[in-house]
Order: sequence, then C-alpha cells, then structure tokens
Amino acid sequence: ERLGDYRILREVGRGGMGIVYEAEQESLGRRVAVKVLPRQSLLDPKHLRRFEREARMAAALHHTNIVPVFGVGEQDGYHYYVMQFIDGVGLDRVVERLNRTSESEAAKVGEAGSPPCWLPPPGRGHWQGVASIGVQAAEALDYAHSRGVLHRDVKPGNLLVDSAGVVWVTDFG
Repeated sequence: ERLGDYRILREVGRGGMGIVYEAEQESLGRRVAVKVLPRQSLLDPKHLRRFEREARMAAALHHTNIVPVFGVGEQDGYHYYVMQFIDGVGLDRVVERLNRTSESEAAKVGEAGSPPCWLPPPGRGHWQGVASIGVQAAEALDYAHSRGVLHRDVKPGNLLVDSAGVVWVTDFG
C-alpha cells in the first residue's frame, strides 16, 4: 500500500523485470508510476543488478518521447524506481482495438470501443497518424542509441500512447 513517500493506487502493468503501479507521491501531490522488483527476483543477485542498471540508464535519458525516471529506492526489501505516470495505453492495445474496429465504426472516433481520439478514421490522416507514432518511437530510440543505451525489449507494449497521440518509450529492461 505504501513505499516511502508513495501511496500505491493500483497495478497498471507487469513484465519480466517488475510490476508497475500507479501511485501518488504525497509530498508533491502528483501521480507517478512506481516499478517494483518482485521479491523472488532477489534470489538471483543478477536480477537486482539489471533492475538498478535499467533505472540508472533510463534516468540518464532526457527526451520528449522517453518516460522520465525521477528516483530509486528500497523499503522493507522492496526495490523500486519512480517514473512519470503516463495516462495512456500500450501500442499493442491500440493495434488490437483497431483490428477489432470496422471502417464504419472507425468514423465514430471517441466512442467506446472505437479508435483513440487522436487517430483519425481510415484515410490519409489515419496513415499520417500511424506514421507519426513510428517517427516518435524511432527518434526516441535513436536518441537513446546515440547515448550508448540500447532498448533491449522494443515492442508495442513498451510504447505508450497518451490521449494527445504522444508516444512514450518505456521499460528499457
């Protein structure tokens, strides 16, 4: 329920390197994402080193399309790092939703089950929106690579898209 200054609100994702929670940083009154290394991972010291390296490398990157890391911590044996909370969805879920949506339904942008409001219905604008997603991800990865950081797990689930259509690269694993 709590890690230091962070009150855990809900789980928002899980993967090979940890569980991500939405939390409130109470001292600053802001929403953040907290990635926690599962305790069973501590049985292998290599997992903790990888987790700490991921936090350090991501924290050193400052780019419009890379989720910023605010800090790291450990409490009661739980190791975690704190990031900006991105109110969005993974690109994997966007593609899944688009695949389930017919062209006629796509015209009802913004309704439940329709494509995200930032992505126009099929046509020229739609493909420009799709291309914009690719460009944003590529620019963020190029920036990271230019600083010697390789994203070890590039996939749609690690590309978050917010309600304005901004792509955020996360989970440098």
